Amino acid sequence: MADEYKNHESKLISINDASLRLGIGKNILKYHIENGNIESIKGKISIDLIYEIEKQHSQYIGLIEFIQRFDSSKFEAKYSKHINKYIDYLEINNYFNIEIFSSNGLLFLIPEKDEYCIRREDIDLLSFKSQDFFMDYGLSEKEIIDNLLSKSNLDRITLLRLQEYIDIYIRNNERIRPSFTNCFC
Repeated sequence: MADEYKNHESKLISINDASLRLGIGKNILKYHIENGNIESIKGKISIDLIYEIEKQHSQYIGLIEFIQRFDSSKFEAKYSKHINKYIDYLEINNYFNIEIFSSNGLLFLIPEKDEYCIRREDIDLLSFKSQDFFMDYGLSEKEIIDNLLSKSNLDRITLLRLQEYIDIYIRNNERIRPSFTNCFC
């Protein structure tokens, strides 16, 4: 019986070592232990479970972890207001047809802090589709319009006319119905 316990114990890893190996906080592992999702024996957890968590983490990424890649002086994932605006953006764009999953059952996240996740294979597509959102976040309408115009492939005359129209009617916030014939002639 003592040999059986000793053999079982050799397949266990401390919470600290597991945290380091997985690259996640000890608080995440402790959360799942306290909630009955992970079994702990004398402060240690099964190496087989560590393999399972590694597999989960290699397949999925929490939405907050994904968003943190885009932190800037104007957008910070630590603010729920910023996260909610990004989620609104995703909803408006039908999540770019990327499947969003609940993080329940994923042992490398705390579901209350990071409710959603995506497949890691979708990171590049979502990053590409989100780059304008993060680049424009926190900018004024004028700055966003300037960015759009600078990226456009319009000929020089059309671009000048469009900028003139924007300067007169949008930037000055005039409540006059614009006349396209006056502006684009």
